Amino acid sequence: MYNNPIYSGMGKTPFQPATQCTYNMLENNTYKHSIVSTRQVSKLCSNKSEHKTKTKVKSHKGHCSANIEMHDSIGSEERWAKDCLLDLKNDGLEVQEITTDPDSSAFRAAESLFKAGTTNTQPIHFLDTRHVSANHRNFIKKMSGLKEIMPARLVSEKDKMLKRFALDMAARCQAEYNAAFDKFNMDSVRVKVHLSYACHAIVSCYQGDHNGCTKYSLVCSNRNSLKTWTEKSAYLKNNFKLNKSENTAALLRECVKYRLGPTMLNRTCKNTNTQKAEATNRAIRATVPSNVTFTRNYKGRVHTAIHNVNNGPGESIVKLCKAAGVPIEPGSRAARGLKNIQQHNEKHKLYKQSKQYTDQRCSKKHELYKIYDEYQEEKTR
Repeated sequence: MYNNPIYSGMGKTPFQPATQCTYNMLENNTYKHSIVSTRQVSKLCSNKSEHKTKTKVKSHKGHCSANIEMHDSIGSEERWAKDCLLDLKNDGLEVQEITTDPDSSAFRAAESLFKAGTTNTQPIHFLDTRHVSANHRNFIKKMSGLKEIMPARLVSEKDKMLKRFALDMAARCQAEYNAAFDKFNMDSVRVKVHLSYACHAIVSCYQGDHNGCTKYSLVCSNRNSLKTWTEKSAYLKNNFKLNKSENTAALLRECVKYRLGPTMLNRTCKNTNTQKAEATNRAIRATVPSNVTFTRNYKGRVHTAIHNVNNGPGESIVKLCKAAGVPIEPGSRAARGLKNIQQHNEKHKLYKQSKQYTDQRCSKKHELYKIYDEYQEEKTR
């Protein structure tokens, strides 16, 4: 996470405009997904009278809060990941499985440490399913020949329908994977076998044939008056159907293969993502807002946010007060208030993960798309 957008300095500085960043590593062995290693990087020094732009780090009198040079690349994810991995190594921990974005260089850091003999555990790279879905949508939108088969008359309508189709196809593939992952208890071999049949069912489904869905799909069926996937979709209309030509089927197979092909299934067989890291970045942003530059206490503020994320707001305050030598007396009014805050925070997290909440979000999404479609129809009348 950077204190400024990495692209915001065009024409202002030849260097990357961000001057402070935080890199976090989280564990995936517990449901809490706690931050286990963090690295704060800053090019700024609070001792401005001594530390000029050309001054090297730690080369002047007094305290220097900068820890990298101005010319260093602050976007070197591999470098910061290596620092975090070395911190874990010093604590007696070695990382075997790493889940990152598809464009991340963190895995190269783990791989280089293993090849250099610093670590003894060979790392295995997995991809974040959330970012894979985003890439899947972009792949579909850019796919040659797909726009031409969209069931619309005008080019603008075809463009809009293609974007909706990309959203729906990515959601369908991920839904099939999640359902298979749960049904077969994370057995990757059985998941692959099942999805090899489901791939053909998905292709036929978008062409209006749901017989394969009834047999092999876990999220679409026309049996016992159940709604098919397209009927349940928020993105496509109920009567959406592509023509049954071989060319259309070939294009659809390419779309499905991107997400449910053997290669991608191997890379996402753990069904893990980096959403907790993104949530941690939002928490850090609350303590280190981008409109204020903290040159002296940037690191301390970030650690406060991480401590809050790992322990919860109430428990974090209790531990911090105890460490500062001013413990909160158990049973006091302050202790009861902090306990209530902690319980409310935990209940809120559980609620956000509940089926009730996800169903509410899904129904709201349906309503919003329905309102938008109705509004667009009124405009074209």
